[in-house]
Amino acid sequence: SHVMELTTIPLGATVAVLGCGPIGLLAIAFAKMSGASRVVALDRVPHRLALGARAGATETASSIEAVLDLTRGRGADVTLDAAGSPETIAAAIECTRPSGQFVLI
Repeated sequence: SHVMELTTIPLGATVAVLGCGPIGLLAIAFAKMSGASRVVALDRVPHRLALGARAGATETASSIEAVLDLTRGRGADVTLDAAGSPETIAAAIECTRPSGQFVLI
């Protein structure tokens, strides 16, 4: 939770959350409560994506291409990586807009 205290999510931001385990679900709820207009939950496990939607994600997807499509190639304003694998770290950086925030939880 300390990392969330250090993260600023601008009102109306697009936020991508990689990983819909317990920490990712908290990150989704945090993003919504902070005023994000769009929260994209990303995970490879279908039942975790369903949990992400229940936690407040406005969209769910299994790949970062969905974030780029939803933002017309711009990328997310804030990307929160709750999985922390080398693969998700690289994907999170790729789907974050230039000058956006990438946060490894």
